[in-house]
Amino acid sequence: MTHRPLPDAPRAHPEVFAGRPPEPAPGDVDPAVLAALLQRHGWQRRGGAPGRYGRWTPPGPGGAGTSLLVPVSRAFPDSDDLLGEALDALARSGTPSAREVLVSLAVPSDEIRWWRDAPSGGPGGSLPWTADERLRGAARRMLLAAALATRARAGYYGARHRRPATALLDQVLVGAAVDGGCLTAFVPVATARVLAVRLQQALYAAREAVDYRRATGGMDAFDGAVRAGVSREFTEALIALVEGTEGARVAVQWAPGAGVPEGCAADGEPVEFSPGDLPVLREAGARYLRAEPAVAVVLTGTVVRMRRAA
Repeated sequence: MTHRPLPDAPRAHPEVFAGRPPEPAPGDVDPAVLAALLQRHGWQRRGGAPGRYGRWTPPGPGGAGTSLLVPVSRAFPDSDDLLGEALDALARSGTPSAREVLVSLAVPSDEIRWWRDAPSGGPGGSLPWTADERLRGAARRMLLAAALATRARAGYYGARHRRPATALLDQVLVGAAVDGGCLTAFVPVATARVLAVRLQQALYAAREAVDYRRATGGMDAFDGAVRAGVSREFTEALIALVEGTEGARVAVQWAPGAGVPEGCAADGEPVEFSPGDLPVLREAGARYLRAEPAVAVVLTGTVVRMRRAA
């Protein structure tokens, strides 16, 4: 028997870069943006001619063997040559951060990072193979909840707005490497920045509502948090991220060349959640489900067989 897939069957995770990362053209790269991305991803500036270029080395103890010369501007005749050499060195580098820098240069993007501080269960601090799957699953659920909030505000969406929200996720790029329980998604500024904006606003609102509940016992803050994008779907994503860990964090960092969106925090500091927040998040999700009013729907179908009793 052959089964047809359901129309709204879950799709695969957003696109994952495999193999060689995309390489931007040197003429399209702003040296200031490249320097900002290197600094964001932990690269160290170690000298260089003041006012002309900086020498950057990758993070970690093995970074001394690789270095990039990045001009401070395009005001010098050799700027394009230096940028081309820097991009080629990034493409050949085995450092995971080099790959992420190239992605952000090729597709100017806001970056969203998730961390799960899962207790190590194997030798040498190794994690079970399911840890990667749980991290990716929770991250995708959070992106979908934020995408739903770009369509409308609701405490519980159910099946509403699923198709356009899922289509928005198709714009998102996800890094292939998960290092130490960290996952990075790249949200293109040109087509999907609203997704990163809504996710950051929902994160801060959820954190404040949880703190208010734990401090005062009141759930009123969750009612106001709906306007920022918090919903049952969002609380369930947070629960999936935090369960089985010692804590979890989410950070949104804006594309250096695009600036900070209006009404958003600029610092990019992670928003943290702990296992102690789980009872409040579950209570909030149940509250959203109870409070959301029923919505009238119209079902249209075709009669393919009818039998009438004699």
